Amino acid sequence: MDRISHEIRQAKNIDMINSVFNSNSGVLRLNNVDGTSYIQIEKNGNALELYSNGVLVGNLLSQNIYLNKLIFNRISTPNSEAVKIEMELQDSRSKTGKTETLYNTIILRGGY
Repeated sequence: MDRISHEIRQAKNIDMINSVFNSNSGVLRLNNVDGTSYIQIEKNGNALELYSNGVLVGNLLSQNIYLNKLIFNRISTPNSEAVKIEMELQDSRSKTGKTETLYNTIILRGGY
């Protein structure tokens, strides 16, 4: 969650065309301040993948953690833009299939 929060805080804005909101398999594409590059965060199978300009940087989760759900929601006001995140994680080593749901809301750069 820390890496996602960091990337959102550093972004100039949200690419509304290439992002998928309010879906269990969310995609968040963020335009960087330089205006020529972007970061994309998405659910791919059980992985939480980070892309930089279309190139896979890697899975943000450890080997034994599965991503069951990733939901992004955009919050927009006249003065700021934010992203609300809901992610459900599962420990594959747990015999009971223990799951945790994490929530966070992050304001984009310049929205304070």
